[in-house]
Amino acid sequence: MATPSNVPPPPSTMATLFPNFRDQEVQSAVKNLLTYSLVILIVPLASMFLLKQYFFEALLGFGANDALAYSAIIAVILVHVVLDEPVYLGFGAEVKVDDLYRLHSKFLPLGKIGGKPSWLNPKHLPKSTDLLCKVCEKPMCFLMQVCANGGEHDPPHAFHRTIFLFVCRNPAC
Repeated sequence: MATPSNVPPPPSTMATLFPNFRDQEVQSAVKNLLTYSLVILIVPLASMFLLKQYFFEALLGFGANDALAYSAIIAVILVHVVLDEPVYLGFGAEVKVDDLYRLHSKFLPLGKIGGKPSWLNPKHLPKSTDLLCKVCEKPMCFLMQVCANGGEHDPPHAFHRTIFLFVCRNPAC
């Protein structure tokens, strides 16, 4: 079947698809994005594999699950070191009876493990359907929350960012 002569051919060149691609700033931004993306993928995956397999399991004799956990922590630290970003680690600690008031929602704790989440905005809580396991569709339980502020580079409206981690009680999930 012949194509009409007034119909332009489909775009087939980078210049047609991305008119600004010849711009040096755009090329530099794309190169930086690709480099950053590769570092984000290759550094943690390679370090996790090598550390898990050869250091934690073979050399130190850790089990597979423990070796994976420790190698993942080191991989996260490596990514932050390579990208020159600060790393903030926290560990669950027992809270003294006199300090329990700090875990109330109104004090916006930096993080907590177990109990009930300290929601940042009690007027906009997740629906119960949002907290169902995607596999077995049963309610998940609150495991922990961690402050996820980015520090001085965050915009003022992003002061209280928190990661809430819910897990399914069913080990098969």
